[in-house]
Amino acid sequence: MSADLADHSDDEDEKSTSDEEADDDDDDDFDLESIFRRDARDIQNRTSRAVGTAAMEDRRFRELFGASVGIVLHVWTAMEGGGLLPKKSRPKHLLWTLYFLKVYPREAAGCSAVGGGGGAIDPKTLRKWVWLMIERIGELADDVVSIYFFCLAS
Repeated sequence: MSADLADHSDDEDEKSTSDEEADDDDDDDFDLESIFRRDARDIQNRTSRAVGTAAMEDRRFRELFGASVGIVLHVWTAMEGGGLLPKKSRPKHLLWTLYFLKVYPREAAGCSAVGGGGGAIDPKTLRKWVWLMIERIGELADDVVSIYFFCLAS
């Protein structure tokens, strides 16, 4: 476990930082998949353009976050449907979390990587969202495992 990011406190969940307040308010203008793809391109410093075919974009997404867009959408909608999405959470926060779980970077490297085109984010902001989302995803484990086990058993 990366010691830099593992040390977080629950009281950070209540704090707001300028990084969070600077979130785009235009997310309602896009469908959820477009928002995830846009945020993923931002993390990759490719905000203004898609490079290559759709299959290449999908591969880049899986390489960076460890799951396809469809799986990430499923996790988001399951969290949303179960009332597990943290207040003020954005799709980019789930992407930060998936990146962290896949790469497990040191704090400075993680802040720089997920900051994308906007530059490195504040370490407290990264810790807050990554650990809060990990806890909430963990609350889905029983439901998701049960659904897939049921499908396999049928």
